[in-house]
Amino acid sequence: MTVTSDYQANLFFCDDLTPDANAHQVILDVDYSAYPAIFSNDHTTSFWTVDGRLPNPVANWEQIVNDMLDAFGVLGPAAFWDFEDGWQGWTHTSSYVFPNAWAVVTTTYPGGPFWTYQPPPDAGDSAFIIDDDSAGSGAPANADTAMSPAVPNPGYTKLKWGMYLRYDDLWVLLREFTAGAWGSWNVVFSYSGDTGPQWDSADVSGYTGDSLQVGFYYDDFGGWMYGATFDNVGFYLPAGHDVGCTQVASPPAGWIAADDYDVIGRIQNLGDAAETFDVTANVYDTLDAWNLIFTQTVTFTDFPIDGDSLHNFGLVTFDESNIYYTEIFTQLAGDEIPANDTSDATSVIFEWIEDFESTNGGFVAEPVTGAWEWGVPTSGPGGAHSGTQVWATILAGEYMNSADWRLTSQDQYVATMDNPLISFYHWYDIESYYDGGNVKYSTDGTTWLLLYPVGGYDDEAYSGNSGIPAESCFTGHPAVWELEEIIIPVSAAETFNLRFHFGSDGSVTYPGWYIDDLASLGLGYIGISEEPGHGDVEVFGFAPHMSTVHRNRVPIVYSTTVPSHVSVKVYDNTGRLIRTLVNKLEPAGAKTLFWDGRDDIERKVADGVYFLRLEAEGKADTRKMIFVR
Repeated sequence: MTVTSDYQANLFFCDDLTPDANAHQVILDVDYSAYPAIFSNDHTTSFWTVDGRLPNPVANWEQIVNDMLDAFGVLGPAAFWDFEDGWQGWTHTSSYVFPNAWAVVTTTYPGGPFWTYQPPPDAGDSAFIIDDDSAGSGAPANADTAMSPAVPNPGYTKLKWGMYLRYDDLWVLLREFTAGAWGSWNVVFSYSGDTGPQWDSADVSGYTGDSLQVGFYYDDFGGWMYGATFDNVGFYLPAGHDVGCTQVASPPAGWIAADDYDVIGRIQNLGDAAETFDVTANVYDTLDAWNLIFTQTVTFTDFPIDGDSLHNFGLVTFDESNIYYTEIFTQLAGDEIPANDTSDATSVIFEWIEDFESTNGGFVAEPVTGAWEWGVPTSGPGGAHSGTQVWATILAGEYMNSADWRLTSQDQYVATMDNPLISFYHWYDIESYYDGGNVKYSTDGTTWLLLYPVGGYDDEAYSGNSGIPAESCFTGHPAVWELEEIIIPVSAAETFNLRFHFGSDGSVTYPGWYIDDLASLGLGYIGISEEPGHGDVEVFGFAPHMSTVHRNRVPIVYSTTVPSHVSVKVYDNTGRLIRTLVNKLEPAGAKTLFWDGRDDIERKVADGVYFLRLEAEGKADTRKMIFVR
């Protein structure tokens, strides 16, 4: 039903705009209602123009079609909805409104009060959500269908979507337009009870009508319990030749410990033919000019249709205090969907981690009683992110009104590189907007500056908040353990303290804020600071959290308890003296210095095992380290 014509001969101009004289071809759908040519955002159009102007003139109709197929990803999901900019042409059948009916809602939506919303996989900023629980027992019985716009059917074979269901029932429906009329809805997938978040798909190759329409039907059967969500709905054409790496299964992405890791990728044949192709795995050291530290290529021979393999490419060693990038990609000549060829993962190897199990991590609460507790939580998350112990605004119950609660590191940190990173896991359930918490740092113990997480804060606190008025903060009700990453804007060798700061207004309280598994990249630990009110007691020896593996430059942190003659020396693994770093009288306190990897006559030392030795006060401390360039 599609014809072409010269643009200048066509009287129908999009938005009443006159076309350029050099823009020539038109794709015109002559039956607008049943065959909408392209659906984009909230608009459906019956024709699309192709611009033939220089520098990329379109030579002929075949090239025009191919260009459009490429531009709109027809070999991928030719009809696709991610709801990032609204309903995108979808409608629903109920006369009610959200939460008692389907609507496009931000994926930060908490759900509730008796369920926690979880977004579908790769949901982005918004998804379709229905919250029967929030609608409440006084709401009418809830049955609603969210429906896509009609899409022309060029021969789709698969329908795919992401979803999550809490307790109730959800059906995925499909109908087709044939011989001038819509057929009945058919159930292509159904759910009952807690399911997901997960991807699912259905074979729709048997639906040969001119147009298709998909629906998601939710029914609570009068029970007003919990809710559902879906996102990333797409129709797919036959894939033809298509293979890809769909997952880096190992090394893990995120913050992990230094160790040896298998390099494992999930390789799939997503097309319609057995294939022979190569797969390459590369691992890069991003802090060493993206040095390629691992590479391996293997050949998959006659890999079958629907083949799905977790392949181990070999072992790679990750040193602490580093960032590694892993990519695994397939190489198939004639691959029709190259977008799924590659998967990657970034692994941050922490320098140290404080899990708050054996100690409180050197943090002190202010005020000393009634605020910030260290121990085993019995409310809120009901447990730690790892182990059993956390820091929490309160371990059992709810925080207080008018709180100005500070959790401050008594121990000082030293940056071993410019702009070091910290990460931590936190769980929070806090009155939105009015109450909240944020993270600060201070280089002098007096002036505290706000730190900003990589993903930003949730909101700005209410001006009447007693602790953090009008400051950016974490607030609201996600009620799940989440990882936060923060860059500290200091230079190498600068020292500073950290603070978790919580504040509330004069009414309404919730379980609060819980902190666990604080980790660092580019930070040393130098003992107790001289912040007012904390005293000046120091512990003799090297800092307990000094790194073992070092690259190019070694930060050395040590403390003495009385004024004395101090000696700090570097020895190799045979006991031979390599470098004298300190040999003088020093006052008591914490000190930081750096070894540049050279001996006493400025020659570069070889990679290997070395020993630091501190002697003072008639005492000695020795620390093993591994030095690499």
